[in-house]
Amino acid sequence: MGNGEYVKRIVGLPGDRVQMKNGILYINGKAASQRPKSRFQLDCGPVGPCATPELEETLPGGMRHPVLDLLPNSSLDNTPEFRVGTDSYFVIGDNRDNSNDSRGDMGAAPRDLIVGRVRWKFAEHGHWTWQTIQ
Repeated sequence: MGNGEYVKRIVGLPGDRVQMKNGILYINGKAASQRPKSRFQLDCGPVGPCATPELEETLPGGMRHPVLDLLPNSSLDNTPEFRVGTDSYFVIGDNRDNSNDSRGDMGAAPRDLIVGRVRWKFAEHGHWTWQTIQ
């Protein structure tokens, strides 16, 4: 992992197999279902704010959370299958098209680098505002 601190969602435990196929997260061969939720105002740089599809993703164990998918079929929407190593975790960002996470060079997060649990999240230009994380 690179320098700095990251806030990511843990979706893969030691021994799990994790893969993205056509923008869908698979954990141990089971798809995390997605359903459309709303539009999210995302800062798209020089072009200003843009409405981004927000989806509710349900992991195979039942945990639900919002994810953003600005670009269908982006480079991170299709990955090889990753096997999570001992004492490591597969982490992924909720903004799937703009996240430095286990799908790329960052790789799996070693257990000793995980420092805590996120309790709240806030999005300044969207409709997420100070939501409790379960």
